[in-house]
This record gives sequence, C-alpha cells and structure tokens, in this order.
Amino acid sequence: MTTTHIVTFPDSQRLTGVRVAVVEDHALLADSLRISMAAEGADVSIVSLTSPTEVVAACARHRPHVVLLDLDLGREVGDGAAVIPQVVSGGARVVMLTGSTDAARLGSCLERGAVGVIPKAEALEFLIEQVRRAARGERVLTAQQRLNLVLESRRERTLREHRLAPFDSLTDREREVLGELMRGRQVEEISHDLFVTEATVRTHVRAILQKLGVRSQLAAVAHARDVDWHP
Repeated sequence: MTTTHIVTFPDSQRLTGVRVAVVEDHALLADSLRISMAAEGADVSIVSLTSPTEVVAACARHRPHVVLLDLDLGREVGDGAAVIPQVVSGGARVVMLTGSTDAARLGSCLERGAVGVIPKAEALEFLIEQVRRAARGERVLTAQQRLNLVLESRRERTLREHRLAPFDSLTDREREVLGELMRGRQVEEISHDLFVTEATVRTHVRAILQKLGVRSQLAAVAHARDVDWHP
C-alpha cells in the first residue's frame, strides 16, 4: 500500500524539513534549484541520470516528500513520464518540471500519478511555492487545469488508437514484412531473409496495402511512420 508523505509546517518555516529530489538533465538548472530550495530549508538531492532503474532507486533511498521530475531526461533515461508510477508508489508527490507544451503528454503524466506540472520558464520563487504546496498535499494545478490536460491526453490516446486500428488487422507475417519495408528492404531481400518466394512476399505486400488503404509500399511505410507504428 502506497503512503504519501505530507508535511505540516507554518509559512514561517518555509521548506524546513522537506526532502526534495531533483531529476533534471540540465546540470545548471538542477544546481540552481538545489541552491534555491536549500536556502529555504529543504533537504535537496540531485538524482544521477544513469538509467530509469537508478532514478527510481535513488528516489527510494532519499525518500523525498516531493520529486521535481523533468519530462525529457536525455539519452540514458529517456521519457521521465515512464518512471512516475514507481516513484509515486514510494510515497512521493511528483511534480513535472518541463519545457513541453504538449497538453496530451502533460495530461498523460497526471494520469500516471503526477500531481502537477510546472513550466521551466516560471520564476524560481513560483516553483518553490509549488513545491511547498505539493509537500503540504495541496493542489499544484486547479481542478479545471488538471481536467483539461487529462481530457486532452484521453482525446489523443483515442485518436492514436483509431489511427493504429488498421495495423491491428495485419497478420504476424504481414507485420514482419511491413517492418522490413520500413528498414528499406526490397522484396527480393525480404524473400531471401524470410525463406519464402518473392511471389509470397508480394502477396503479403498487396494485403498490407489493402488493409492500410494505401496504393504503394512507399505510402505504407510513410503511413506507419506517421502514426508511430512499430513492428
């Protein structure tokens, strides 16, 4: 069972006693956040970005009340949203710190357990106030702001499912062939690699074109990439 850590303290105590983990791939920003919040009395830890697993483990060790989590964490960790559920399960309140304005993506973070979103362009004073609110268990976003972002996430997910539906009708072999076409392979090469005749591969290609509603292999590949389909 997840236990959320809520801190009770008067305004005069600022962030005294609040443990904050900063998960941010820009070292200068992370250090600025650390210095500013430490000046307010917070116990701040900057998490090393070696892997998603290490991010979760570092948060578990520090046991933060609040985690400031960047949405884009670079090559080693990738999408910050992916670690939200595990960090939240440890009892922390996650606040996304991001430069992204993609409402659907931000709404997805809220659906995964984040309590709020703060643009990186905001002043440090505003950010610290939001950390204070999160530590107290108060809202970081208004109910309407939260609803708008979550609804946009759901709308985008429904749209994506609709666009991917034709790909769900492909057989396993057709998916394999389309994947090879996306790699730039020709029918002859696919035939050789899959140990089937060229005629068989062409039959699969025709079925793919029909199911996707396109007229050429190039169009099929472009459509797959456009909807971010992966074999």
